[in-house]
Amino acid sequence: MLVTGAPLSLGGALVVEGTILLGTGIAYIHEQLSPQEGTYDVRPVAVPQGLVIGEGTDDYVVTVSNESTTIQVMDGSVIFVDQYTNNTITVQANQILTLPSGVPAGFSNLDLQSHISATIHLQ
Repeated sequence: MLVTGAPLSLGGALVVEGTILLGTGIAYIHEQLSPQEGTYDVRPVAVPQGLVIGEGTDDYVVTVSNESTTIQVMDGSVIFVDQYTNNTITVQANQILTLPSGVPAGFSNLDLQSHISATIHLQ
């Protein structure tokens, strides 16, 4: 895992009981976890809008700014859980979830779906 941001800190991130708290900054997550069958071994990332949870072998980037939170998945998939509504969405490989900041009521399932887009691959 690589977290970038302010010098000599974890880029506005803090690890608490295995959860990364990302207030602002960028976190690149590369997980190669081998959970026991029937269990998940994950390292959640807490962002202002909720929680990002990888599903095993994942490569994804979480970017938090004053305006929005962006979750870009390169490999695998992640689940986003809204902190207010507990609504969830799975972000697949080659997808981006962009959520605006300052939505105190949270996001409906339809809102979450509308904030998903595909990544663009340049050749």
